[in-house]
Order: sequence, then structure tokens, then C-alpha cells
Amino acid sequence: MSELHPLLARQLRAAARMGADGRADLDALIELVDQSYKDQDRDRRLSERANALMEEELHGANARAQARMQSLLNAIVAGIKEGVVVTTQSGQIVLANSCAEALFGLSSAQLAHMPLETLFQAVEGPNPVAAAGVIRGGALHVSGSCTPVEITASAIADGDARQTLWLIRDITEQLRWAAQQQENTRRTEDFARSSSDWFWQSNADHSVIETFGDAPPGAENYLRHGLSGSPDTDGLSVVLAERQRLNEALAARQAFREIQVCLSRDTAISWYAVSARPMVDPDGVFLGYRGSVRDISAAKAHEEELTSARKAADDANRLKSHFLANMSHELRTPLNA
Repeated sequence: MSELHPLLARQLRAAARMGADGRADLDALIELVDQSYKDQDRDRRLSERANALMEEELHGANARAQARMQSLLNAIVAGIKEGVVVTTQSGQIVLANSCAEALFGLSSAQLAHMPLETLFQAVEGPNPVAAAGVIRGGALHVSGSCTPVEITASAIADGDARQTLWLIRDITEQLRWAAQQQENTRRTEDFARSSSDWFWQSNADHSVIETFGDAPPGAENYLRHGLSGSPDTDGLSVVLAERQRLNEALAARQAFREIQVCLSRDTAISWYAVSARPMVDPDGVFLGYRGSVRDISAAKAHEEELTSARKAADDANRLKSHFLANMSHELRTPLNA
């Protein structure tokens, strides 16, 4: 016979001690086996109860943690100054914050389980429910108005469920500002086109020059050479008295005004007055110059005409004085004789 189970062997020995002749008493053996089963049942019930209590405690702790996380999430979502919407994989809304409610004019309860795509109009790009990244469209208010918005989509996972988080930002002010900037640019361009002046901009070392308006051919090269402080060349000359003033302003990175420049091309001579102000970034770092150039050729020609006329008048006056002096001398000579 194979070796008995240790528990059964102990029970047989106990039953034998109870027998009068040292042999196992059957009734005693049955009672011992029965008690053993009862003990096992009690231990199993205690173990099951302990496991149930532990599982209940774990479920409770998990529920409390989820409640805290949900409360924290709700607080974060409520504090975001943009519309926040969470949708299911099919595009049904399951969460919306107060900003989203204001955008659509509907409560969270009214938004619940609505298809997100029905709340947008004129979306640029793919359908917003299927799209990822940043798209633009119009948020439809229950009153019928449409607010321009920028929409950012991010995939989130909740266990096996796949959801999408949508950030909906009102870009009304951004579009208004962009339109204002475009209008300012157009206005500046119109002024530049209608002005006889032309404009220029350089980088920090003046190696790059941009011109705007009716600049003469080669203006970028002439300005680059003039701002470098190099000797006059290639048909460009700065009035000597102005060269020192220009060099001092460039060295100190200060503004300068009305620097007179003579530009000769072939047989034509043109005069310009160059002015500029330094550009700096928010930290005060020098970025270059931005300025204007005014054609003063007509003024210089008029100035030369006045100078010539004045010189001619002075010469005439000198001749006249010389003639009168001679005549006076000639008239006095006979009388003196």
C-alpha cells in the first residue's frame, strides 16, 4: 500500500489510541475526518472572506483614486481658457468644459452624445472627427452665429476605449490682428509706392541690404559699400564733411539724418540724402538699420544754379566796381592836371 497522507496517518494514530486494544476505532476515525473537513471549510471561508475584503478594499481604493483623478481633471478642464471636448472613437461628445458650452451655447448635458462634426462649419482640411493636428473652422452657436476657431486634436486611451481630446481656441482676435497687420503692410506699401523716397533695411553687419520702393539700379551695392565705411568707389561718393558724421553714427550704432551722397552713373550725376534709425530686439541687441533715401538732385541743381547766379552777380558787381573806380580815376585825372 502506498504511503498515507500525513493528515490521514495522524488521524489513524489518534483513532488507535482511542481503541481499547490499540486498534483504530472506526467511529473515532470518522469523527476525526469529519472535524478535519470542518476545519478545512472554516479555513477556506476565512480565506475567501479575507480575499473578498481585500478585493473590496482594492476596489474602493481604486474608485477613490479614480474619483480624485476625475475631480482633478474636471478642475483642470474647467480652468482652461479654451474649449475642451472629449469624444468617443465615433465622434460622440462625452465631456465638455464651460468654455466649450459658451462657444456652442449648449450645456454639457445638451452636448452629451452629440456628433462633434455637427457643431462646426467650413472646416479647413479633413473632417474634424477624423483629423489629427491643428485645423481651423467655425464653431456654430445655437443662436446661429459662427465663431472662427483653431482646433487641436490629441488621441487619448482609457483602457481599451479610444477617445480624442479636442482643444478649441477662439481666434477672432488673432484674425482681427492679422487683418490689421495686413492693412498696415498695404498702407505702408501704398505710401512707399506713392512717395518719391525709397526705403532700405540692413542686417547687423550691413552685408545684406533690402530696398523697397523706386530704388535706382544697384542701390543695394551702393548702400552696402557706403555703410561699410570704405573709401568712395564705383561711382559712389559721400560728401567729405558728411563722411565723418556717418562713420561716427555707424560706429555708435546711432541714428543719422540727411547724409548727402553723390552717385554718378555714366554721365549722369544724382544726389541723395540718406537717413536711418537702428533696429534692436527686445533685449537691446543691434539688428541693423532701417531708413529712407530722398532724391535731392533737383534741390542740388537749384542750389548750384543759385550759386552760379550769385557768383555771376558777384563777378558783375566786381566788374562794375572796377569800372566805376577806373572811370572815377579817369575823370579826376584831367581835373587834377
